[in-house]
This record gives sequence, C-alpha cells and structure tokens, in this order.
Amino acid sequence: MNSKRSSTIPQESNLLRDLLVAVVAVAAVTALRLLLIPVLYDRAAFLLFGLAVMISSWRGGRRVGLITTALASLVGMLLFVHPFPELADRSLQNESLVALFAVEGCGISFLAGQLHEQRSRAKQQAREATRARNEISDLIESIPDGFQAFDSDFRLTFMNRATESMLERSAEELRGETIWDQFPALDTGVGQLLRRVMLVRTGGVCETYYAPRGRWFSFHVNPFREGISVLFRDISERRNAEVERERLIRELQAALAHVRTLRGLIPICAWCKKIRNDHGYWEQLELYLKGHSEADFTHGMCPDCARKHREPLTG
Repeated sequence: MNSKRSSTIPQESNLLRDLLVAVVAVAAVTALRLLLIPVLYDRAAFLLFGLAVMISSWRGGRRVGLITTALASLVGMLLFVHPFPELADRSLQNESLVALFAVEGCGISFLAGQLHEQRSRAKQQAREATRARNEISDLIESIPDGFQAFDSDFRLTFMNRATESMLERSAEELRGETIWDQFPALDTGVGQLLRRVMLVRTGGVCETYYAPRGRWFSFHVNPFREGISVLFRDISERRNAEVERERLIRELQAALAHVRTLRGLIPICAWCKKIRNDHGYWEQLELYLKGHSEADFTHGMCPDCARKHREPLTG
C-alpha cells in the first residue's frame, strides 16, 4: 500500500509541474497578444499560441504540449474569437480556426515531444556513459599494478597513479611518449610482444629483467581501441625468491649426491660376518661398508678381545 502511494506521488507532482508550465506559457502568450492587439490581426494570436505549444512541448514533453494546446484553444476562443462582434457572421469559420489550431497543436506536441524524448534519452545515455567511464577510471586507479594505454603509434594516452609511483614521473610529463622512451633498455622480447599484439590484436604475457632499475617486471599486453594497453607489475620479490629457492635446491641436490645410504636386506655370514656383495662374492664387513657409504674405518681392539688375547700370554 505504501509503495503504491509513494509511486503515485512523483506522477502527481509531474502532472502539476506540466500543468504549471502550460499555464505559464499560455498566460505569457496571452499577455503578449493583448499588448500587440493594435499591431497584429486578431487571429494572429493562434500563431503565438502555436509557438507556445512548440516551446513548452519541446522543453517539457508531449503531455505539456497537449495541455498547452487545450488551454490555448480555450483562451483563444474566449478572448480572440467571440468578443469581436464584427466576426459574428463568420463564427463557423472562427470555430473552425480553433479546431484547426487544436489539431495543429496536437501535431506540434507530438513532434516536439519526440524531440524532447530523444534529447532526454541522449542526455541519459551521456550520463550513463560518463558514469561508466568514471567507474572504469576509478577501477583502473584502484589497481595496485601499473596500467598504461597507448595509441597505434605506441604513444602514451593514459596511465594510472600506480604507474606514476613506479616510474616516479607524472602522467602529464609522460603523455605522448612511446613505451621505449619510458624504458630505453627494454628487452627485445617485450618489444616483439608489443608489436605482435598491435598487429594481430591478441593479448600476450611476458616477464623481463630491466637492468637500469635492477627490477623484474611482468607485462600483460592486450589490444585496446586502436592501440594497446599494458598492465605491468613489479615481480622482483617473487623472482628473487624463485632464484633463491633454485639455489637451495641445487645445493641440496649436490649434498645428496655425496651421501650414500644402505637400504634393504644385507646378506651377512652369521660366523665370520662377511657380507655377500651384488656380484655374489663375500667380502669383509668394513670393505663392504666403505664401498657403499662415506664411512671409513680405523682399527683397534675392544676390551673383551684384549682380555681374550692376553690370557694365553699370561698363562
């Protein structure tokens, strides 16, 4: 119930507004016609009323024009047709004049209303386009990565604030420069990607090390209007982390290459403790371990063996 009531309020206010515009237009034309009675012929009032209908409907729409036509017909009939006794013998002709004006006013209202709607539609489209452009601009400005747009000659037309921070130069200072003016030592692979996207109109990605700044950058290049757009990101931290990880992997692999471990079942003699090798030969325990590991041996004598070998000597 409340929603229906709230929806009718704007309609009523629009109707009152249109009625007010029509009343003001007809009143202004009537006052002007009364002032010009000594100069203009009496029926010339309807020419002024027609002008009022055209202006009001062009400004306010078809409904305003129709309301203005109705009011102008009524006022014209009461003030500029019947009050003249010398025109009484031509009352039918005068009433036909009013009817003709009413038809003409409806036609004027329709045509001018069409112009009003087209103008309103064009304004609405312009507002929507402006809003969309502002939203896109705000979106691009919110991107933490650098964004630049170039024309067909690779000259800069737009860049966001993140690019200004990364390059430490303003958009006004760089506008009109090519990407090679901004990055004189740009890798040839990136240059080939830029030209390919400009020619083939398909996007591409590449990563490069830019020596003058000592930084790694990734370039995402896509066709944009007649030129291209470049989204570039500083990936130095990631690339340095990858380089460090690869270095650690190489060091680990080198360390593991020097480490040999024994795995699985090892056949060993239960009496002499010799071990059978992969070729089927039996060899001393220390020789087998030395050949299959990084271990080395020093020989000595344990206390039990020392007592065992010492007893025969003392006996």
